[in-house]
Amino acid sequence: MSDFTSNFWNWYIIGLTLASIAFCAWLLVSMAKTTVMGGTKVPAAGPGGKEVETTGHTWDGDLAEFNNPLPRWWMWLFWITIFFSLGYLLLYPGLGKLPGMLQWSTAGAYAKESAAMDAKVKPLYDKYLTMDLKQVSADAAARGMGERIFLNHCAQCHGSDAGGARGFPSLRDADWLYGGAPETIKESVANGRMGVMPALGAALGGADNIKNVVAYVHSLSGLPHDGTKAQLGRVQYETVCAACHGVDGKGNQALGAPNLTDRIWLYGSSEAVITEGIMKGRNVSATPGTTTMPAFKDQLGPAKIHLVAAYVWGLGAGAQPAAGALPAPAAAKVYFDTGKADVTAEATKALTDLAAAAKAGSGTLSITGFHDATGSLQANQDLAKQRAFSVRDTLKAAGVPEDRIELKKPEQTTGTGGDAEARRVEVTLR
Repeated sequence: MSDFTSNFWNWYIIGLTLASIAFCAWLLVSMAKTTVMGGTKVPAAGPGGKEVETTGHTWDGDLAEFNNPLPRWWMWLFWITIFFSLGYLLLYPGLGKLPGMLQWSTAGAYAKESAAMDAKVKPLYDKYLTMDLKQVSADAAARGMGERIFLNHCAQCHGSDAGGARGFPSLRDADWLYGGAPETIKESVANGRMGVMPALGAALGGADNIKNVVAYVHSLSGLPHDGTKAQLGRVQYETVCAACHGVDGKGNQALGAPNLTDRIWLYGSSEAVITEGIMKGRNVSATPGTTTMPAFKDQLGPAKIHLVAAYVWGLGAGAQPAAGALPAPAAAKVYFDTGKADVTAEATKALTDLAAAAKAGSGTLSITGFHDATGSLQANQDLAKQRAFSVRDTLKAAGVPEDRIELKKPEQTTGTGGDAEARRVEVTLR
């Protein structure tokens, strides 16, 4: 890499650029001459015409090229172009590393424009910054500003509807890893979050014990499980896992340890996924597919963080469900095992809840299957359709009329989240 970052290339670009301009000037001067070696004189056409000089090139026996000088207007335009290029390179960056007399840069221009816009809207930002975050959330104009900030900076991970994805929490429910209080949300946006679950395979003492713990964790959230294994796994759980997740499995928001009893899973609740989490942990630097939330304090500043936090708070924590009840879902993501189209027990529960919400209203359930770009396109689309059909059948079994279910054409996934995102079906209540 040193060969491409040494100062030689700086001078190489400068020399090549100036040599190119000098060559254009030389070409202009040389082409301005009125004589060409080998030229001949011939009588001009028409009566009384004088002899004129040609370049000596003749086509079709009598078609000659006159040896006339270049038009003055064309020459001056050429010279103006040369002088303009020299002036531009003197003022702006273009010669290697030289910044130009004006010291202009794209980063500087962006910072200047951003500062000008911030100054323009500063009175409005200052108004909302002095208001309580809950009051800001209730203001329609402020909510719109917060939504636009969210779409620009947060939707890449949490989705444009804030519904989340595998490894990215939904912001529309009442489940919060670190708490849903207004100031806690602001702290998360400003400083970021990096929850780390250590690898516990060795601490649990082998594959059998891990399977028992997984069964116990399934029992905590009411998922299908082996009762005997769950009883055996409870001992290991209370010895190793309860320090963070609590003896009752309700989690610990001070540590960012998730609640294991609410059927809301960041990476999925299958035996394979939970086993992977226990064996490898969820360490950002060591585990592929594990995500962290970046800090936005330098990028957004206090006022914008206040607005986007108010918007997020209004999506989930600001719309708390009744005690003991989960919010009516408006969407669900169903993940499938590789090459399979069978709906898991966990997905069935999520779809049943969504079906109940659909039956309580008058909307339509829109189903879209996703696939990746690897392998055969036709095979990928066929599997995505089979998965969508499985989801449709599950919804019909839950009592949703078929005329209220809309199947859409399979789509190729373009978001983050790894292979699992290419094995999903999304269902949205519209």
